[in-house]
Amino acid sequence: MFLEINHIDFLNNDEKNYLESLITEFVPDEEPYNIDGKFNQYTRKYIDTKNVENYLENIKKFAFRELSCNLKIMNCWVNEVKEGGNPNHNFHTDTSEFTAIVYLNENFDGGEFEYIDIKTGEQIVINPYKYKALFMNNKLYHRVLPV
Repeated sequence: MFLEINHIDFLNNDEKNYLESLITEFVPDEEPYNIDGKFNQYTRKYIDTKNVENYLENIKKFAFRELSCNLKIMNCWVNEVKEGGNPNHNFHTDTSEFTAIVYLNENFDGGEFEYIDIKTGEQIVINPYKYKALFMNNKLYHRVLPV
């Protein structure tokens, strides 16, 4: 399952300002790792969910309305994708049942989201832009192309 949302804005202005401050003064909580088969190649900053409650509520409503599922938000974070930081990023699935991605900036080249269409096997490339939202389940093979 994959959905690309171009014209729905899940974030209010306060949430946008909060997230802008996180990416402007990015201080990571977690560095890339590969431990016991668990892998994360991005520098990660966890988000205080109290600062994005409206966003998370909109995600839950959207998932219920469009996907007929009740979500329980477990974690929320910002990944920093650095230039040259993901040169060999292979297709993978996520461990969470459902993933929502929102691009917070667009001042970079590359970083396209690529996934394999389950029905056709075709590789589909999605170009990022600020506040574009992507939604997927844990069966979708995907990757982020190099920045």
